[in-house]
Amino acid sequence: MKNSATPGSDMRRRNLLKLLGLSAAAAYAAPVLTDLSPAAAQTRPTTATRATRPSR
Repeated sequence: MKNSATPGSDMRRRNLLKLLGLSAAAAYAAPVLTDLSPAAAQTRPTTATRATRPSR
């Protein structure tokens, strides 16, 4: 069976599929990467500390 694709179009198809894969990965990871910030890394919110009273 003869392949109708020319060598040039095969390389172009590979490059387009590679670009599509990279674009999909970037779209998948973008919300996570843009949401990261030092404030988001905290486990709990910080509050102003006061001297604690001894327990009764």
